[in-house]
Amino acid sequence: MTLADYMAWLASPNAIRLVLIEAKVNIAGVEQTAYLSTGAYVTGPSDTPANTQYAPVASNGIQFTEQISPDD
Repeated sequence: MTLADYMAWLASPNAIRLVLIEAKVNIAGVEQTAYLSTGAYVTGPSDTPANTQYAPVASNGIQFTEQISPDD
């Protein structure tokens, strides 16, 4: 995709835009990556990470909170 193609896509009212979020989470002492998005999305087989589903659980107006574990 060229820059011109990308800019045309951004300007299109038919373009489907999503926010993809990759967050490191600690579950039972094990660090994992949570794949979240504002809509259903699956990466392609040649993408990194390949064939990964992003859970459509995020919404507009998201607020982020950071937390530091006293054990770290």
